[in-house]
Amino acid sequence: MPLRFILCLCLALPAAALACSKHGTNAGTEITVDYQGDADGDGNFLFVIGIEDEIVEPVESTTCVTGIGLGSANIPLPAGVQAVSAHIDRVNRSTGEAIRLENFRFTADAETSDGMEQGGGSAAGDPRPIIEGASWFGFSSAVEPFILETGPDEYIRMTFEVLVPEAAVPLITDVQFASGEGMPDGTPIFTGEHPVQYYSGASTSAELRKFQINAGLNDAWFNPGTSGQGFLISVFPDTATMFIAWFTFDLERPGEDVEAQLGDPGHRWLTAQGSYADDQAALDVWMVSGGVFDSPLPEVSRIRDGTMLIRFNDCNEGFIDYDIESVDRQGEIPIERIVLDNVALCEELDQATAGQSPGAGPEQQASM
Repeated sequence: MPLRFILCLCLALPAAALACSKHGTNAGTEITVDYQGDADGDGNFLFVIGIEDEIVEPVESTTCVTGIGLGSANIPLPAGVQAVSAHIDRVNRSTGEAIRLENFRFTADAETSDGMEQGGGSAAGDPRPIIEGASWFGFSSAVEPFILETGPDEYIRMTFEVLVPEAAVPLITDVQFASGEGMPDGTPIFTGEHPVQYYSGASTSAELRKFQINAGLNDAWFNPGTSGQGFLISVFPDTATMFIAWFTFDLERPGEDVEAQLGDPGHRWLTAQGSYADDQAALDVWMVSGGVFDSPLPEVSRIRDGTMLIRFNDCNEGFIDYDIESVDRQGEIPIERIVLDNVALCEELDQATAGQSPGAGPEQQASM
């Protein structure tokens, strides 16, 4: 199954000129990778890679070009890897919220790809020329004059979307970027006042891998679209087991004549548990019934009633695919944390567990 990842550049704004970018040949910052999982369910996984850069607001109509080079002579790019889109976002540093800039509408451009692969511009005199053996993916966009206003806590990010075969993951690849002006047909300009410039991070390599489920995910999760319902998730790393309590309601509201002594008569409580590996957990759903509040009698009944597949893109985003057999109901629920206190811990554990194999899942325990 192939994978997809996204690459990002963070940009600051110099004075306006007829250009699309203006920066040194090395941005001097770390390339960051953000795994986004199989966003479209087509076997392609999504990553986001970021690097600081600069853009210039054009004062006249022009064509802007950008591109990304992946792989090198020492680390050839695996077959099937390709960048398929590019766009620019304005991002809030505190919240991470990203808003796409509609001034740029990049499309894949073979002329730009070929031109960037051949080199020129800042690469000609740079002691760090373009990476030999890299595969380049270029994009161009017609751009009208505009003024971009950014807040004190915002930055600009260029994003590349890249497809990667699953067999190639985890993948360590060299990464290089290029941006500048282009001709109307998208051919990049390598001479003149604002030629295409090449740049990379402090380190030119990036690791593309799946997110690793870890105990930092232990928390309360919900879908904001159905607030008042949600999930409690518990991860047990020693046995690579996950347990979920799902608090929800019946398929329809009970009649007005239906009463409950405690709580809402429509309340439903389901549980799920099973083993996990990498970014996914395959769980059995259990229905528990027949009990009385805070009493061992009558004895409760536990019945397996379907399956659940939970996938995590990162430490604050996941998707639950469920199949409840008794009501023949299937669906997908996007989930996020109710609070963000444990995100930092989760990110640390994700890095620490990268490349480690979780313990073998135990035999199915009695459901709680």
